[in-house]
Amino acid sequence: MLNEKLSNEDIQQNKIFKEKSKRANKWAQYLVYSSRNSAKKYGKDFNIDENYILKLFEEQNHKCYWFGITLEPSHLTKYPAKPSLDRLDCDKGYVKGNIVISCMAANLGRNSCDPEVFQKFCEQLRHANEKRAND
Repeated sequence: MLNEKLSNEDIQQNKIFKEKSKRANKWAQYLVYSSRNSAKKYGKDFNIDENYILKLFEEQNHKCYWFGITLEPSHLTKYPAKPSLDRLDCDKGYVKGNIVISCMAANLGRNSCDPEVFQKFCEQLRHANEKRAND
């Protein structure tokens, strides 16, 4: 019934849901926040903002730089298709020209692997998937 009071647990769950929805809707803002903190923690340069991320997202046609799949903002921490900032050169910071938007799965998989090596891996993966689709 609408007249019933919500329990404290229901209220807390509702707050958690709203916070997670907010994070998914403001994914670019969250990426700026987390990358700025990471840059500060590790003494790396930082010169990007939300507009830069959204522009990059549009330039990449909402696709993962590595896998080419459609990126899907999510409140889940390690959702595989969630947008993530990937530094091409891990010795450099989160600076314009050094970041791409990848899916979380690609970013975690690439870690500090050389971009050319990882690109070759992605091509092999695409080839294997195309072959499987044609069999």
